[in-house]
Amino acid sequence: MTVDPTQPVKTEAGQTKPTGGGDRILIALLIGALAVTAVVVLLNVVGSDGVAVVSASPSLADSTPPSADPSTSSEIPATALPAPSPPSESPVFVTPEPGFSLEPVPTPDPGANPWGVEADHLRGQDGTAQTFECPAGGPPAYADLEINPWAVWGSNPYTDDSSVCRAGVHAGVITVDEGGQVTIRILPGMSWYPGSEANGIRSITWPQGWYGSYEVLLP
Repeated sequence: MTVDPTQPVKTEAGQTKPTGGGDRILIALLIGALAVTAVVVLLNVVGSDGVAVVSASPSLADSTPPSADPSTSSEIPATALPAPSPPSESPVFVTPEPGFSLEPVPTPDPGANPWGVEADHLRGQDGTAQTFECPAGGPPAYADLEINPWAVWGSNPYTDDSSVCRAGVHAGVITVDEGGQVTIRILPGMSWYPGSEANGIRSITWPQGWYGSYEVLLP
């Protein structure tokens, strides 16, 4: 049984008596000692925390996190290649560097679909004109996928490896359903070729120079 010295003491007869003066002094001293001890302990705790914070700061500042190892990463984000951006200036004809070869490609196979014939076999014959026959019915359905040899690059002028008949549709000279004749003039290469959509044909932007060009002559 614990006796609280600050409280009156119960006697065996059930009576209470107050604590004496000497007891009050002893109690006061005890309380003072406890207070001093608590203050000392508190100062020690605060002081140790302060030392820990000060000593920890330089190590945190000097430490660098370990670099991630891509081989151990479970998720590596896929990086999409950016689409090429066309130059800001207007396209211009370019002069080939000395020694640059403008050899044309072989003449198209006579049995090839005329809608897939290009003009790169006429490369270097700048200023000359050539007429192409485009039969009615147009190119195969998959030509709209813009894959070679059906692709059209540029917007009159076109790159010389563009489908002449489809360029003729894009320029408004013939239609896919009726076909017709497309006359072109061979031109030098240009610095770049802007794409566009016209008459149901979407031409593609070529953002850099090419070997040769042609323009569709309008009636």
